[in-house]
This record gives sequence, C-alpha cells and structure tokens, in this order.
Amino acid sequence: MLSKSFLLFPVNKSGNHWGVIIVCYPYRLGPRVEAVEGAPCPVILYLDSMRSRGRQDYCYIEHMRAFLKTLWNGLHTDAQVETLAIQGFCLSPPQQPNYDDCGLYVLKSMQLFCLETATSMPVDILETHNCECACINTH
Repeated sequence: MLSKSFLLFPVNKSGNHWGVIIVCYPYRLGPRVEAVEGAPCPVILYLDSMRSRGRQDYCYIEHMRAFLKTLWNGLHTDAQVETLAIQGFCLSPPQQPNYDDCGLYVLKSMQLFCLETATSMPVDILETHNCECACINTH
C-alpha cells in the first residue's frame, strides 16, 4: 500500500456525511524526508464539500497520520518510529448546496484529483486552485 503514488480514502463523518482523504507520495514516508531536487514530499489532503473549518476536520488528518505510522512500523520492524514527517492540509473543494450530495462531491473530487495529477503535482494543484489551506503541525 505504501509503495503507491497516491492513496484515496472516502471518510464518513458522523454517520451522515462523506469527505475524502488523499495521501500523496506515501512511498516517501519516513521519520525524516530528505529534500531531493525533483522528488515530491508526502502530504495528506482532506477535502470536504461541507467543510466546517473547525478542529474536527484536522482530526481526520491526525487519524490518517496515525494509520500511516502503523503501516510504516509494520513494514519496518527493525526501525520503529514515533512520528512520520508528513504535512496535512484541509482544502476547500467546491461546496455542495444541500445536505444530500456529499457522495457525489467525494467522487467528483477524487476524479478531478486523478485527472489533474496526470499533468501537475499536488502542490501545483493547491496553488492553481487557490485552495484555502490550513497547514497543521507535522508530528
């Protein structure tokens, strides 16, 4: 799983709403990510079409970070880590006008991400879409 370029996870919020987490470049995960020219850094993106912009949104990134750490430690039993060097961002994709269409917005967000990564890096996508990003601490 961590050998892939991107991981996409639909996320159920409170049993009645859906968002999506996208993990970019999980193959670069580790306790430290060395800056290498032209090599992407891993990042966690959270997209929600009814984003509340509250601390609750960041908990999904924290849960994903914990999940990735568990996966990484399972694959590297000789070098367990307490933390992974990966940033997380909450993005504001197009917002749904009602309380019923979140599943469609999740699918559309995933589709757009997949189509756009064919021509640009996720960091470029963040900049070109003028997404409202809020960086959370890396652990």
